[in-house]
Amino acid sequence: MSGQIQGSGRRSKKMLRHLATNKTRMFFEDEHKQTVATITEPILAKKGSKSVIRANTSHKARIAGVYVFVSLKASTQRVVVTLAKKSDHQALLHHLYQVKRRAGKGRVYVTLDNDGAHHAKRLKRLAAKQGIHFRYLPSYSPDLNPAEEPLKQLKTYLRNRLFFTVEKLKQAIRTFFEQRNYTFDINVEGIYKNPAGVRSM
Repeated sequence: MSGQIQGSGRRSKKMLRHLATNKTRMFFEDEHKQTVATITEPILAKKGSKSVIRANTSHKARIAGVYVFVSLKASTQRVVVTLAKKSDHQALLHHLYQVKRRAGKGRVYVTLDNDGAHHAKRLKRLAAKQGIHFRYLPSYSPDLNPAEEPLKQLKTYLRNRLFFTVEKLKQAIRTFFEQRNYTFDINVEGIYKNPAGVRSM
């Protein structure tokens, strides 16, 4: 089963119906490139003193990094996470195979954004062979994708942290998800009942 969720009111109702009948087999997917470069934000310092943040902002650090693929299971709010060197349909396919392995037998429904790599014919064909079926969100609708929230929290977690290698960055990413037991309190239905962003439970 595949197709795009269309129309502001219709898309929400359609997704709610889909959640009602397939919630235990439904995942939301998103991916993001995290670079070695330090994400800086102001920090509080005692009056009369200066805050000092060590940062790696070299050109090499801004290029080097890892792609973080996340799929959130609608019924449990648990995520499947894979790390990859590239963000192409082959990397996504590898991630989806991990999702299917965790889901077990039967169909799996994955909702994705409209990135070009998500529409690759080979991706669709090979995914369908494994019982993985796609649904697509409208373009420029990150507020309708609950898988965005874990990645936002990851970015916050990594702020002001200093990395010099991709391996150290990957270790920090794994630690972030392990500390949370790969689970995030996200009210998936709430996003579609009143679509104005991700709502915590």
